[in-house]
Amino acid sequence: MQVNAASCLGFGALFAVAPGVVAQALGTPPVWLILALGVGLIGNGLHLILASRRAKLRPDEVIWFSIGDLAWFLGSMGLLAAQLWVTTPLGVGLTWAVALGVVTLGLTQLWMLGQGAAGVSSGIYLRQILRTWLSMKLWVKIWLFFLNGVFLWAFTLVPSDFARVTLIGYVACGPVLLAFAFRMGGLSRAAGWGHLIPWVPMVAWWLIDGIDTPYKALLLASTLICLAFDLFDVARYHKGDRALIGALA
Repeated sequence: MQVNAASCLGFGALFAVAPGVVAQALGTPPVWLILALGVGLIGNGLHLILASRRAKLRPDEVIWFSIGDLAWFLGSMGLLAAQLWVTTPLGVGLTWAVALGVVTLGLTQLWMLGQGAAGVSSGIYLRQILRTWLSMKLWVKIWLFFLNGVFLWAFTLVPSDFARVTLIGYVACGPVLLAFAFRMGGLSRAAGWGHLIPWVPMVAWWLIDGIDTPYKALLLASTLICLAFDLFDVARYHKGDRALIGALA
């Protein structure tokens, strides 16, 4: 959390002191927005310092800060996908780098929180998480293998807008899935949020852009089927079905 605090304070100071320079480097974001982000980051950094100095960390605070890191990552992915405000090559590179760094900090916090709650070593905790992945039913593994293949076929459409939005949406779900796995010690039905959060906006963009090729139709149909499964899983989770996959095996 102290590393996270340092990054918040560092970027916050930069955004607050030189919002115009940052805006110019990124592309076309409003200067006032950069300034507001800077002030917010400084406040968050100070909160992180206070939280990290407590004799005993509060799980709700760790989760809150990690949600903020994930929100920063997903927001960055959304800007890159929409080509909104971040329009220079330097801005794109910096946005990717910062987003990946921030989400790594958030995932690390969730890992440490989950591992601490489990009271086991890192190696045992990792094996526990992997076991839930390996415990998925065969048909689910085959389905996910197929779905990943359909998404990755979008590389053949680079550098189209459709490929950009699709591949960024594909990448964006990974950290969200890991966040649930790291916090809970493995996969549960709550992992459905890992697809729903980034993919619902992506599907909306597809529909607005138009489904005009067989590949786009296949990708849309496959994604909608996946999201239907995810909705079912999330509903079951919130009704009390919260066991990890393979926990009862």
